Amino acid sequence: WKESYKAHFSPWNYKSFHLIPSWERNNYIVPENDIYLHLDPGMAFGTGNHETTRMCIEFLIDHRICFSKHGTLIDLGCGSGILSLVGKRLGYADILGVDNDPDAVRISNENALLNDISSGVDFKISDLSNMEIGNEKYDCIVANIQADILQLCCDQINLLAKDNSVIILSGILSKEIDEVIDTFLKDNSPRLQNYKVKTSGEWSSVLFSRF
Repeated sequence: WKESYKAHFSPWNYKSFHLIPSWERNNYIVPENDIYLHLDPGMAFGTGNHETTRMCIEFLIDHRICFSKHGTLIDLGCGSGILSLVGKRLGYADILGVDNDPDAVRISNENALLNDISSGVDFKISDLSNMEIGNEKYDCIVANIQADILQLCCDQINLLAKDNSVIILSGILSKEIDEVIDTFLKDNSPRLQNYKVKTSGEWSSVLFSRF
């Protein structure tokens, strides 16, 4: 049963980015000059096939040109490490992935090694409600968690954002997206300049531009 997740994880691509299960790495041909990531999520959340994760990746890819190679990213609830490692592939220089599950942090580190990523990405065990990361701020914050936790931790999330940054939120049921948006706009207006929403099936994600 521990291997059953493999039946639900198949390769896919968005624009020039390709996500490939590690067990398919010898069978999948990546076009020249395209970007790819090999992944074995194990028992951690984050294969890229779930709508919430895929929309985050699409947002990251669509906004990759916003930041230079010294850009920073924090991945809240990193799961398999997929969003952190996608960020590294897209050119972010320094990335921190945090999760309150030690197994998720272990799997994230294993996936970094699987992709020969040895620097610029750090994973640590931490809970969003009481993170201790000093005064560090980021060019991109991505949090694929769930609506109630995102709303509860709205202040903590926004404290992590630099000026001229983006905040990507996912794990939100479409029926909850308006409430999440209202929470972030109410508590942070006018710092959140505008937002974009993606919807797939019963799930939605939102990207806020912060200035």
